[in-house]
Amino acid sequence: MIRLVQELKKRTEVPLDEFQGFILKNYVKFLKKAVGLRSASVNFVYGGYQVQELPVDCCIEMEFRNEDLFKKAIESEEGKKILDELGKVAEKSVFLYLKGKVIKKPEVKPARKKKKAKR
Repeated sequence: MIRLVQELKKRTEVPLDEFQGFILKNYVKFLKKAVGLRSASVNFVYGGYQVQELPVDCCIEMEFRNEDLFKKAIESEEGKKILDELGKVAEKSVFLYLKGKVIKKPEVKPARKKKKAKR
């Protein structure tokens, strides 16, 4: 499995709603059809702690079964076309491969026991 993040910075002349609309309608449609994609999420940046200017406007997190399937999806005819279209609304598009380490596991509460119905 390979996890990656795609960081996107919109072009200054492109309105924010147009940029977000392209991502949610066109780009997500491409991702949903990508062979080997296990999961994906789109995160739009709206601010940050001590950030004067946003370095990115959107982060797309993806998990593929393996790196070859990711490359196959991006280098496909559809992948090249959507990345070309993406270049019209985004001035920066960078894919970052991730290797994570869990530092705190979520706390799981035990399930409540069901009460027996009185007869």
